[in-house]
Amino acid sequence: MTYMDNRIARETAIVKIAYEYAYEHLGRDYLNDRMAKIIRRCLNLAIQGDYSLPFPYIQSIEYGEDTDACLLKVRKKYGCVHQIGLERYNNMLAVSVYLFSIPKFSYIIFISMDANLYDQEILPDHNIIFPKTGNMIQVSTIPFSFEH
Repeated sequence: MTYMDNRIARETAIVKIAYEYAYEHLGRDYLNDRMAKIIRRCLNLAIQGDYSLPFPYIQSIEYGEDTDACLLKVRKKYGCVHQIGLERYNNMLAVSVYLFSIPKFSYIIFISMDANLYDQEILPDHNIIFPKTGNMIQVSTIPFSFEH
């Protein structure tokens, strides 16, 4: 497998996680969202080995000194964990996914271009997941922020 193949496989897995998380939190109506349909089409093609349609609106997290400091705090408090959160950016919704708190497994995936379609009571939502046990705790905020 080439580096590009590994990156595409990793992004496919991360987008699938974000899509399922969005469905879990936004409900069945999310399936009719324009972005959900695009993501679903990309995932279906990728499952068949066709990566010709790139995932829209996915961005890797750029880590810097501030983020590294936050990452260190998270590791000291919780150990090596996964983090996932649903955020609103202007009128868009995004899911942030941080697997094992490792930069190359950390992405923001925009899952809707119209946040007004959804109940605002559910936003934002942030969780830390412990890989060894599968236990999850809700936290007040993901310790990293996406610059928009």
